[in-house]
Parts: sequence; C-alpha cells; structure tokens
Amino acid sequence: MALYLVGMAQRHSMASNEDTHVMLEDIHEGYTGKDKMYFYAVYDGHGGTATSEAACKHVHTAILSDPEFANGNTERAIINGYMRADTEMAVPGDKSGSTAVTALIHGKTLYLANIGDSEAVIGFREGNKAPIQHVLLSKKHIPTDKAEKERITSLGAMVVFGRLFGTLAVSRAFGDREFKDPARMFVTCEPHVVVRPLTRVDQFLILACDGLWDKVSYQEAVDFVMAHRESGRTPEEVAQALAKMSLDRGSMDNVTVIVVFFTWG
Repeated sequence: MALYLVGMAQRHSMASNEDTHVMLEDIHEGYTGKDKMYFYAVYDGHGGTATSEAACKHVHTAILSDPEFANGNTERAIINGYMRADTEMAVPGDKSGSTAVTALIHGKTLYLANIGDSEAVIGFREGNKAPIQHVLLSKKHIPTDKAEKERITSLGAMVVFGRLFGTLAVSRAFGDREFKDPARMFVTCEPHVVVRPLTRVDQFLILACDGLWDKVSYQEAVDFVMAHRESGRTPEEVAQALAKMSLDRGSMDNVTVIVVFFTWG
C-alpha cells in the first residue's frame, strides 16, 4: 500500500505570478470505484493569468468526466480531457496561455501528462543502499525540438530565434488562441502521456515548471529531494528548499514545485 505525502512551494522572482497549481487527494468526482485517486498539477501561465487560472478548474474535471475514463481507458481520457478543457476555457480576445504537467494517481498506477516545458521526474532506487536515480516522465515541447519543429513548419509556421514566429517559446500549451486555427494548429494541447505502475522502488515524484528545470538538472533534483527526505524534512519543506535552490542559482522566472513522497507499508 502506498501513502502519498505532498508538499508544494511557489516562489516569485518576478513582479507578477502567472503560475497556478492543483493538489486533490482522494477524489470521488464522478467516480465510484474502490481505488483512491489523487490529482496534482502545475500550470505555468504566460501572457496573463486567465488560462492558468481556468486550467485549475477545467482540466481534472474534463478528464474524470470523459466517457473513456468510465470505460477504463484513462490514457485516452487524459488526452480527450486536455483537448476539451482547452475549448471550454477559451475566453474571446484573451491571448494568455499555459503549459501544464499533471499527475493522476489511480490506485497504484501513475498517469503523467504534460504540454510545453513543465516537467516531472520520479526518483527511484532498487534497494535501501542503492543510489537514487531518476526517470523523466515528461517531454519538453519547444519549437527547437526536432519532432515539434517538423510538425509546426509542415503547417507553414516559422521558428525564429528558437521561438514560434519569433515570439512563443513553447509549441504545446493551453490557450494561445492566436496560434490556433482549426486548419492549422501551430500550438496544440495534445499531451505527452506516460503510464507507470508504481512499485516499492519508487520513492517520490517531482512536478515543476521550467523555472526549476532551467536551473536544476533532473538528477540534481532527485539527489536533493532524497537527501532532504532522509534528513527528516517534510514534502513541503523539501519543495520550498528545491524552489529556493533554483532562485539562488539565478532563476529569473517564477518557480512552482510539487513533491509527492511515496511511503510503502
């Protein structure tokens, strides 16, 4: 049996903060099964807060209410939910957008999804004396990524100075309506999804926006969290310390981090 102990940290290095987050434990929304469900998310807004704030309300609801979820096809429900939520939270004239990394834990299965450059890693070790290792669960969707560049240029877009049309630094996001046309979706919100059965080797999960990952490597992050967990710190204390490390290294972005400890009985 796994117990999930969770901590969140949000640090601001800018005058405005466009990040939002969700931490829902033991959810029952539209669900009657016996296994517990947990949902964690980091939404990194840009160009305003409307999209990231709306994502907090719409994304998990759209996933759990999708017919495929009731049919047991959770991976498809997540993809459908992302796409539907993007439509539901559209505000005419609003140009804001948001990246996302979400974790749905259903029983002992983790469904990790992301769009843009918000990412997640699991820290695992195969034995009490083994070194902590990381598994990257997300995919960074940026215009310079080979597959993403081929997708968007095939639609007639240009990548200038590493950005879509020289302005947008990500190629997948919620919102960003000016880059979305039914015939040519330069920016899409179809997520990268990974399904991972959780086992005793898994120690914790880290979800964070690019404000962390631009300054802290994946392995550095899991080394840091493991060391602080073993020293007796709570998930919230660890998340706060991890966010502070990014700012201390010169991050000029807002930093939002969620740390989920797995405790196996």
